[in-house]
Amino acid sequence: MKNDAVPLPKPCLAGPLLFFAGLVLITMLSAGCAGPRHSSSRSNPLEESFVLPPFLTGPVAVLLTNAHDFSARMVVELPSFSSKKRTITGNLLAQGNHLLFAPSAGDRSFVWDAAQNSGYILSEALQGFAPIIASVQITNVMENVGLAGPVLESVNGRPCHRTEAVVSSSDGSKAKFRVWRAVDADGFPARIKSLDGITQLSMDFFDTRREVLAQKLFLPPDGFTKYASATTMRDELFMRQKSAGKKIKDEGVSGLGHGEIPSQMGR
Repeated sequence: MKNDAVPLPKPCLAGPLLFFAGLVLITMLSAGCAGPRHSSSRSNPLEESFVLPPFLTGPVAVLLTNAHDFSARMVVELPSFSSKKRTITGNLLAQGNHLLFAPSAGDRSFVWDAAQNSGYILSEALQGFAPIIASVQITNVMENVGLAGPVLESVNGRPCHRTEAVVSSSDGSKAKFRVWRAVDADGFPARIKSLDGITQLSMDFFDTRREVLAQKLFLPPDGFTKYASATTMRDELFMRQKSAGKKIKDEGVSGLGHGEIPSQMGR
């Protein structure tokens, strides 16, 4: 008796094709969602303007403190996400462990106490301030004259001694800097350049001069409203601008020019 061949069922391709198509769709959607969000986080000027500059909260801040009162115009170069460097300019006031930085762009200014590892963000537009506390503490600072000895170098028109500094933090990290301290400004830096670390920066100081600064400059101004955090201030400003129908402009800390001390903090 002849056995008829039993036809085998053809493989079904619908399942694998649907699965593969689903993976492609998920990948495309993920890339589409991640792309704009990633780009927005890099280029949101309003959010960036409420973040303390890294040279205030980082280890370099302790190299700016001095026993005397000083004011200076500063230019800071930071690495950017693109091939271009990001430049921050403004005015810096220094009194002991206290620093005040007023960027050239935007209405925000920043006060920092290097000893207490805390400070404030001030907003003229909101007439308010918010406290800031850094999570990492500075534990040690070692600064020595370079191998060449105390040779005078001219930096930004000032005679300077070049030194090497190592700043240790509570998280175990160490940051190395090259510092040019001006002889005619009681050792206040004319230039600071990072030699390693996550944030590579170069800072130049011009028009440095001794001044008698009022202590209230480094405190929140009278009449300013206290906000819980910088994020709360940012959201409040965003809502005010939105309700007023104003377009949020680039008020970040980058810019050119000579930053002015906020009017509410005038001497």
